[in-house]
Amino acid sequence: MEAAVLATLAYHDLLDLPLTSVQCWRYLLRPRQIGEIPNSKSQIPTPNLRDVEAALTRFVRAEEVETRNGFFFFSGRGSLIESWVEKHARSQEKWRRLRRIVFWLQMVPFLRGVAGTGSLAFDNAKSTSDLDVLIIAAPNRVWTVRFFLTVLLDTFRLRRRPQGVTRDRVCLNHYLAADALSFPYRSLYTALEYARMVPLLGEEACWAF
Repeated sequence: MEAAVLATLAYHDLLDLPLTSVQCWRYLLRPRQIGEIPNSKSQIPTPNLRDVEAALTRFVRAEEVETRNGFFFFSGRGSLIESWVEKHARSQEKWRRLRRIVFWLQMVPFLRGVAGTGSLAFDNAKSTSDLDVLIIAAPNRVWTVRFFLTVLLDTFRLRRRPQGVTRDRVCLNHYLAADALSFPYRSLYTALEYARMVPLLGEEACWAF
């Protein structure tokens, strides 16, 4: 458990993000032995919030981890709190902009879902950050949806291009079909990327993914 909590804090420390105890529990990078017994059908109970809070408390007492304003972070990294306040406020502005854009995307035929991802989903956006989205299209309509989204966003100069302005531009970085909601490239990065995604349109399809 302690190794899992440390790993979770370390991963987010690389992103310059402190974590609340609830976030640490929700996004816990838990070793296999915490969740299952190899070659056995029996299961070890999934760690609960109390387990994570107890581990964090032990680290705070050992002065390996500090806590402030409900956040936990490695000792000597208190600057993360000040920077988080700024990044959180900036992210909320970008969320409002993205929601306004998604409202107009509803006119695109065969569009079944849109979710915000990337640094925005982590509330970790920079001023130059784009607006990453996951797109879910009706079965056999991915290319149709891609065409209409590209035309619509390009018309209003809202789509991020490989070169040029990135700030507040929509990055259409992942398309899925509603009958093929799987992601073959699995890693720690993609697991946390999509665990944090925020459905903006078609919640049922997004949560199915």
